[in-house]
Amino acid sequence: MAEPAAKIRIDPDLCVAHNGCRECFNYCAPHALDIIDGLARLVDPDACDLNGACYEVCPVGAVIMPVTPADAGQRI
Repeated sequence: MAEPAAKIRIDPDLCVAHNGCRECFNYCAPHALDIIDGLARLVDPDACDLNGACYEVCPVGAVIMPVTPADAGQRI
């Protein structure tokens, strides 16, 4: 049985969406992230395409990728 694909995580201690930041949401695949109670949250893991756009634009490093695009040397 194949393991499910790893998805991004958002570190709630670093996320600054409560201060108006929406960078990850703005660059994320449609419907994957939402801002709930002042934090970015992965609401639809199947919608996450792991292209790393949310990771790259997060100003505080709150988006945690299983493997970053730079580490992979290509689109994940």
